[in-house]
Amino acid sequence: MIRNLYYEQTIYEQWVIDMKRNMSKTDGLIRLLVAFAILVIYFLGGISGTLALVLLAIAVIFTITSFISFCPIYAIFGIQTCKVNKD
Repeated sequence: MIRNLYYEQTIYEQWVIDMKRNMSKTDGLIRLLVAFAILVIYFLGGISGTLALVLLAIAVIFTITSFISFCPIYAIFGIQTCKVNKD
């Protein structure tokens, strides 16, 4: 058996290749605004307890996905809010 010693693609590298942008800038901006609103409501004391923890986790996820312009849930369902270049 001959192995390609020059390059072997790892599972992580394949995941990064498959992780293409699927969110528009508008979608990312809306997510950042929602995350910011959740933080403001939390720090003003409007939410607390378990609800606060769940909403803060959602705010963190929204912030991360808006910065990397990739939403794993969109990828699972085949949703894409950004324009696709058709060559």
